[in-house]
Amino acid sequence: MSVALEPVPVEQVSERQTYQAILNVLSDFDEDRLHASKTNEAILNILEDFDLEKNLISDTNRAVINILEDLDQSRADTLALNATLEQRVMERTTELAQSEERFRLLVDGVKDYAIVVLDPVGNVVTWNPGAERVKGYQAQEILGKHFSCFYTPEDQASGKPERELQAAATAGQIEDEGWRVRKDGSQFLADVVITALRDASGQLRGFGKLTRDITERKAA
Repeated sequence: MSVALEPVPVEQVSERQTYQAILNVLSDFDEDRLHASKTNEAILNILEDFDLEKNLISDTNRAVINILEDLDQSRADTLALNATLEQRVMERTTELAQSEERFRLLVDGVKDYAIVVLDPVGNVVTWNPGAERVKGYQAQEILGKHFSCFYTPEDQASGKPERELQAAATAGQIEDEGWRVRKDGSQFLADVVITALRDASGQLRGFGKLTRDITERKAA
């Protein structure tokens, strides 16, 4: 059987009961404040971690920017160096072209000397107007042929052309006076100088051959 509880009048509540109620309220308030403090502390920790990560990202970005700036500078330096090298190559190419043109004009202007360049085995690779006048061959007829065709059959048989090339390669230069043969088969007395042509490394690149017709001088 249930018993009905009637409300207690305010005037009948004891001081102790009132104090206990106040303590309970304060206890609940402290607990809520503790939870709030822990929550705030967690939020602060998250913000600190975020700041740390932000600083790390900032440092990384700065490092990347520095690397990119270094790459840009390196590329600029490389482009400047390439431009300088290209300019020097162009200047050197122009100088070489001018030098070759002067040499060609000089060689082409010489009419009394046959100026010929041979490859290392003695084939004709250049032919000037003086050579055409002295020997009778046009350039298209003689280029690529062996220079031994300028020697008499007896000298060819004895191996004189090859010996002269060997002697020039060994000594650097030789001079010879003897009979040579023109395209038409006629012979003339020639003063011949053969010079070995070597590159900067000492490799034999060919021979320069200078021939002058001295027949009339000898006959005088």
